[in-house]
Amino acid sequence: MKRVVTICVLLIMAGTAAAAPSFQGFETDTGDWYFYDGGVQSGRVASGGGILGVTSASGSYHAELVNVHDAYLAGYGSAGFSRFGARDPVYQGSFYQSIDVYINPSWSGLGLWIDMVPADIDNTSLYAAGGNFRLTANGSSVSVQAINSSTLTTITNAGWYTFEMVWSKGVNPTDLINMDLNVYDSADTLLGTESFLASFPQGTHPGESQYLGNNSYVWLSVWQNGFANDIIAIDNVQTGAVIPAPGAIILGGIGACVVGWFKRRKTL
Repeated sequence: MKRVVTICVLLIMAGTAAAAPSFQGFETDTGDWYFYDGGVQSGRVASGGGILGVTSASGSYHAELVNVHDAYLAGYGSAGFSRFGARDPVYQGSFYQSIDVYINPSWSGLGLWIDMVPADIDNTSLYAAGGNFRLTANGSSVSVQAINSSTLTTITNAGWYTFEMVWSKGVNPTDLINMDLNVYDSADTLLGTESFLASFPQGTHPGESQYLGNNSYVWLSVWQNGFANDIIAIDNVQTGAVIPAPGAIILGGIGACVVGWFKRRKTL
């Protein structure tokens, strides 16, 4: 899922510093992941191992999350969450949060939510700008719905899928925050996208641009008891800056060869 290119130029970045990236591929540990079962069954597993036996999305390891029944409310559990290392209240430009999840279309039931929320400038979570991907299944396909119940995509092939949210400020401090929900397959093909304005009346602050920080958390919850046999595989949990290409990068002078790691989100 990574594309590496070599560019023989002097790379000069203009403007403010981009948001610091964070990546958890479970190659060495589970980082700051909190598991609702205390890590009894949830945790890091080798590719092809664990309970599910799936091949990791990348590298040699991934993680399995086990649903703890009724941890959210009666009939629905929770599995775990991550703050991408640490919550960051300092906005430094448009940024994304994403997670890879192994989806099996043979699942059946009301599903689970992949919930994502950015940080508030007061170092809490800005719930007014939160969003989620809502998964439901009928035994032959998995429907992925956005927060307004519109269908982003319907998955009919088993495999790894990336669920990504992107946040950016408006022009004015009181403009509502821009939010994009994206779903990609393992070939980085965009399967579905939806754009929203952060108009949800919840939390300490409204969803205005002046309150947007950087990353906060991703949470696997609202998980129907028994759905997906109460276990899923995750990988490549990450956050970072969204750098438009090529406009946000100024190439100047005559320079040395720079190796850039270009992903679909253009994170530097």
